[in-house]
Amino acid sequence: MKTKITQILLILFVGLVGVFSVNAQYKINTLEQGQTLRTNQGLRSENGQFNLLLQSDGNLCLYKNGDTFIQCTSTNSKKPTNLQMQKDGNLAMYDAKNNHVWSTDTYRGSDDQKGGKLVLENDGNLILYNVSGKPIYDFNKGKRLY
Repeated sequence: MKTKITQILLILFVGLVGVFSVNAQYKINTLEQGQTLRTNQGLRSENGQFNLLLQSDGNLCLYKNGDTFIQCTSTNSKKPTNLQMQKDGNLAMYDAKNNHVWSTDTYRGSDDQKGGKLVLENDGNLILYNVSGKPIYDFNKGKRLY
């Protein structure tokens, strides 16, 4: 009986892991201006060690080696459904009704202060670069770099 329960739990666990890995769709490590991540989509570092995922619960989370949690945005109560690298340079999250949930506010100021692309680096650092390639927002530090 104990063996049967263990087998059932193992099957359920493998099934759940399969659901998360099958449903997640990863782009390369970069989100360019005009591109959007939707629920269950994410970025993967070039070396494959880090994944950024917009989860179905609304959190944008960073993982190492597929399953080791590093950090999340804690935006699940606002239920964002997409993350947009907008053409105006702002990186923003919106809910299903297109209500603003969060943003970097990097659409104001000079071109050097506007976002150009979001990159998940090989060391797990998530950086927003301007159009000239200069880092302007560090997500691990949670702040602008200018």
